[in-house]
Amino acid sequence: MAEFSGRIISAEYMNTDYSLIKVRYNDDGINAIYHLEVDPNNADFQALEADGWDAEKIIDATAESKRVQSNAWNLEVNAAAKMLVDEILASEKDMLASQKDMLASEKYMLANTKKDLADLSRSTRLSVQDMLAEVWTHILDKNTDKDMLFKFKLWTLEQDFVKEISKEQKSAIRKSTRVTQLFSIIDKLLED
Repeated sequence: MAEFSGRIISAEYMNTDYSLIKVRYNDDGINAIYHLEVDPNNADFQALEADGWDAEKIIDATAESKRVQSNAWNLEVNAAAKMLVDEILASEKDMLASQKDMLASEKYMLANTKKDLADLSRSTRLSVQDMLAEVWTHILDKNTDKDMLFKFKLWTLEQDFVKEISKEQKSAIRKSTRVTQLFSIIDKLLED
C-alpha cells in the first residue's frame, strides 16, 4: 500500500510525455505531494490506479489544473496589460498636455494649425501601430513555445464556436505544434 492510498486529493501529469505524475494527498491535515513514474509494474502506480486514478481521470485533472493555471496567467497578463496601457495613456496624456500648451502659445504665429493637428494625429496612429507590431512580434517569437502553445490550445478549446466542432477538428487543434498553425485552424473554423 502506497503512503497516499485512500487519501488522494488530486493527481496530474507533470510533463508533456505523460511519464511522471504528481499526487497530492492529505497527510494528517497537511497537503503532501508524492511523485511517481508511470509504470504499470510499480506498486505505487498500481495503488494509484486502485484508488480510481486511471489515465483518463489523471488527464482530466491535469487539464483542469492547466485551465486554472491558464486563467491565473490570463489574469496576470490582463493586469500587466492594463498597467502598461494606463502608463502609456498617462504618458500620452502628459505628452498631449505639453503639446496643447505649446500649440496654444504658437497659435497666433502658425499659419497652418490644421496641418499641425494632422501631424499629431498621424504620430498617435504610428505609436498604436508600433504597439501592435510588438504584440505580433511577441507571438511570432513564442510561436513554438510549448507553454504558450498549450495555454492557447486550452483557450481555443474553451471558445463557444469550438465546442460545437467535430472530434477530428478538436484533434487537429490538440495536435498543432505552432501558434500560427493554431491561428490557421481557427481561421478555417470561422470560415465554416
